[in-house]
Amino acid sequence: MTFLSPGFLWAFALAAPLVAVYLLKVRPRRHAVSALFLWDRVFVERRSSSLLRRLRDAISLAMLLAVLIALALGAARPRFDGTDHRDVLLIVDRSVSMGESDDGATRLDRAKREAERVLAALPAGRRGGVAALDDRLDFLCFFTADRRRLRDAVRSITQTDLPSDRRALSSIDQLDDLAERVRIVLVSDGVGERFEIPEGVECLAIGDAPAVNAGFVVADLVFDADSGGIALLFQIGASVGVASDAAADVTLLRDGAPIKIMRTEIAPGINEPQYYTLPGESGEYALRLDMAGGLGADDMAYLVAHNPPAMRVGLAISNPYFYAHAVSAFERAERLMTLTTETAGADVVVASGDAARASADGDGPRLGYVVFAPPVESVWAEDVGEAIESPIARAHVDDHPAFRYLPIELLAFAGARAMRAPEGAAVLVEDASGVPLVWQMRAGEKPALVFNMDPALGDFVLSPYFPLLIRGAATHLAGRNIPPASTYATGSAGVGAGLSADEGRRVTAPDQEVRTVDAGGAVVFERAGFYSLESRTGARTLAASVLHRGETTDAPLEPLPEAPVGLARGRPVWVLLAVAALIVLVAEELLYHRRKVG
Repeated sequence: MTFLSPGFLWAFALAAPLVAVYLLKVRPRRHAVSALFLWDRVFVERRSSSLLRRLRDAISLAMLLAVLIALALGAARPRFDGTDHRDVLLIVDRSVSMGESDDGATRLDRAKREAERVLAALPAGRRGGVAALDDRLDFLCFFTADRRRLRDAVRSITQTDLPSDRRALSSIDQLDDLAERVRIVLVSDGVGERFEIPEGVECLAIGDAPAVNAGFVVADLVFDADSGGIALLFQIGASVGVASDAAADVTLLRDGAPIKIMRTEIAPGINEPQYYTLPGESGEYALRLDMAGGLGADDMAYLVAHNPPAMRVGLAISNPYFYAHAVSAFERAERLMTLTTETAGADVVVASGDAARASADGDGPRLGYVVFAPPVESVWAEDVGEAIESPIARAHVDDHPAFRYLPIELLAFAGARAMRAPEGAAVLVEDASGVPLVWQMRAGEKPALVFNMDPALGDFVLSPYFPLLIRGAATHLAGRNIPPASTYATGSAGVGAGLSADEGRRVTAPDQEVRTVDAGGAVVFERAGFYSLESRTGARTLAASVLHRGETTDAPLEPLPEAPVGLARGRPVWVLLAVAALIVLVAEELLYHRRKVG
């Protein structure tokens, strides 16, 4: 044992005057009395109780010496040899599964109590840090010896709807070097779809008993415009603690009111998917699993049946026959685009040749332009020159949404001419000689995709790739190239969402938090519920649900490592010594408050 403040050991010297006080005998004063027989009884009673009095004084002295020893040792701050003296970084798991209720308290509550016990047991001067883990690692309090800051950081940790991803632990810079100076302790239930704990991270396991939980792991809802109804799909996962013959009601709600109740049998593991075709319309729905106990967060699935209006595509082309058929093909098959004779007010304008010059000067579309064969002296290109013979295309952006389903590097680009893309344009495809073949730019406030080719040459308008190119370019400008899902898993990102990819979005989360997503950015779903997205060109509602098999079935992929060895939890030794000294001192005063010295 060693002492951090050995100077306080000199307090043991106070034992000498304390003992001297108890051994001190006070000589009684002599007084003359008129009758001695009156004092005989007093002397007899005093002799009979002298042994008891001496025993009582000895016990009192021992108790006060114990108080003195406890206070002196506590002030000297003892430290036991072999104790790990590194700073401690506590990482508390706050993922979905930590909301599981055990004996009336959630696992997160238990984890926070364990974290506070570890921090309370840190010796004085030893630093601690606090971080929270779900699908990322957030540092809440960097290394400090301030116990109040550490305690407040632990108490500020709240439950999230995100899955746990132990790979986030690798975000600690230079983990190997850090482990030599800092003791890293993860307080977790060990549940997650991706369970990887780096070497050097110790674990405090929470929630050893098998959980009784069931929840949604798959949910989807599609609006069918042909039948005017909805198609519903859901799948339930259950933990090993659920009875093999369990059953529960699944309720489909619209605006909070139940419209369909489905009785479902539930067994441990991933159950068979359930399909239903129901009358309904597009809009917001919710699925509720009516089963007592369990996690709770995965008992609800939020869904949106999307029925976005078809994009209005206007044509600014001298001979629009083949272009009109390309648009009409997707109007019939997907209800994705509809042809309009007016370019003013159209969502997307497809232009070619000299007509493209006029369309740029007139009333433009809401969302953007698709331009073929840009004319001389226009906003679409600069320094337009002679035709290029057999251009060889080289794509700068792999898998671009505008030509994702096309072999863009195999297209002939008939009618391509030498030219330069306007300043600020992003070249997506160019010729081997450096001539741009496809670029994205802005015409005023509107985005545009420009193709250095004439589809009428080389019979490209007869190719099945031609309507695909029209569709890809138009849906990219309108943000419709990736249709929004009926629901997204929490922690995932929604791209497109039916809004123009060139615009920023104002996002209102289920907890009414409002944030802005820049143009081209994705919406990250951190909470389960409905999200409202607004932009200059429209609004959409998206939904997010807790759909994580590992969190719902409560099945770790591998057991947690053994508990940390030598990790103190509870109160520091000096606190325990101080409390013990106070208790003994109070007891001594209550027992011997009438004692007199001598």
